[in-house]
Amino acid sequence: MQIFSTSQIIFTSSIAGPMPASYLLAKNLFKHNKNRAARLTIFLGYVLGFFIYMGSIFLESKFIALHNFLQANRWLGIGGAFLLIVALQSVVTLLFSFKIKQINKNLQKDTSLQPKNSYSFSAVLPFFLLGLIITTYLMFSGTFRFMVFVVYVLPNIYLYHRLKQVFVKKRSSVLFKSIFIAWVALYPLANMLHWYVDGSFFYYLVMVAEYYLPVMLYLFLFYLLFDLGLVILKKLKIISLKLLETQKFKLILIGVIMLLVTIIMFKGIYNFNHTAIRQYTIEADKKSSHISQLKIAMAADFHLSDVTQKYFMHQFMEKINALEPDVVFFVGDIVETDQSSAKMRYFENQIRKINAKYAVYAVEGNHDIYRSNHSYDFIQNAHINLLQDTVITIDNSFQVIGRRDRHHRNRKTVVELLKNATDTLPVFLLDHQPYHLENAHQHGIDVQFSGHTHHGQLFPLNYITEIIYELSWGYKKINNTHFFVTCGAQGWGPQVKTGSPSEIMEVIVNFR
Repeated sequence: MQIFSTSQIIFTSSIAGPMPASYLLAKNLFKHNKNRAARLTIFLGYVLGFFIYMGSIFLESKFIALHNFLQANRWLGIGGAFLLIVALQSVVTLLFSFKIKQINKNLQKDTSLQPKNSYSFSAVLPFFLLGLIITTYLMFSGTFRFMVFVVYVLPNIYLYHRLKQVFVKKRSSVLFKSIFIAWVALYPLANMLHWYVDGSFFYYLVMVAEYYLPVMLYLFLFYLLFDLGLVILKKLKIISLKLLETQKFKLILIGVIMLLVTIIMFKGIYNFNHTAIRQYTIEADKKSSHISQLKIAMAADFHLSDVTQKYFMHQFMEKINALEPDVVFFVGDIVETDQSSAKMRYFENQIRKINAKYAVYAVEGNHDIYRSNHSYDFIQNAHINLLQDTVITIDNSFQVIGRRDRHHRNRKTVVELLKNATDTLPVFLLDHQPYHLENAHQHGIDVQFSGHTHHGQLFPLNYITEIIYELSWGYKKINNTHFFVTCGAQGWGPQVKTGSPSEIMEVIVNFR
């Protein structure tokens, strides 16, 4: 009987990743009837692969110099990113190499199933190539699309294996597999059709498909928590293993989990479409300004499209006008669509109704850059003043600096923009993505407003954004600079928010 050798597994793990390597080791275990250990090995391979890919994405997004290098030097950047992933995979492989050797050695000691020799590399090649294809997809698709791919595919593989245990009869098993595969495929297919075929039908098809994303997330988390808890219960021998294998128990479990997911979804949909007001009061140096107080209404991340509810914009406008703001700041990601429709014109008309003493000012976000002219046309038609690496003085009382999004290759630095500012008035900085806060607090900015993070949008993804950003949501003061990061007026993708509400930030600045 042949098995995959230790050197084949380690080589595959180092170059192609722990996911394909875990299948090689699992096949060895399955051949020796160690089914539970084999399934655990595959699960661990997926977890390690997930963290390696997310780690490489994190490093690229965290260090702007690396991000710019990848953008400006396409092929060198791809090569450098590939080497980074291989380096991460090699470190992980090194940590687990002893365990891999030990498992294979123990398997070879089984005299009743003594292997004759190892498989040839041609047997390893399909798994090896699969790992390289996934990595290559990351290199060429870009980090965001790949992150969506990884976050979408891996939990669905786990859920497929978990849910199919409920449908054991042949007819129900075939029906489950057909429906599950079709439903999982709907999201990427709907998005591709939406990109290439015009029409509101595909917008709504995408919207329906996107609702599955939070459902998938919470199904995955609840089943994962149950499985982890099960390991502890088995160790302590608290629960009967026979009970867990009964069809009745499996049906009750999926029923309870679906009920919890449904409750979370209803709460998340409500949060998405109902705007909360978060109020802050701060003090800043008056300098030579002739005003003693400024009331600011700030929002970001609308991601307006044909699927945005008219009700949302109606109640949003009522709340923002009820604040009676002196000035309104929209800090990026205003538009999500490539089309101009009757609903988008309705949104333009609604925004034109904002009553603010000093008007409405905005900066672009990364999604506004993706939508290019469609976003800028909307902003102009809505009578929003767009600041693109611009410094303006308002009423000889305060200055506003609006930065282009960090995805824009030629955007100016804070230092360059401050050359056009004066140090005799309070300065407010609008910057969509809250990276490198030191650029503001080290150069005398009084207040910075940002968005972009959505605070993860879906709990517990907020823990990831809290790792990536120094301030993922809320208020923070560093030295003499005040920072505000909003979790968004709405959000991207599924119209569900479980990590935070949709919000407007009301900031009252008292000048001392």
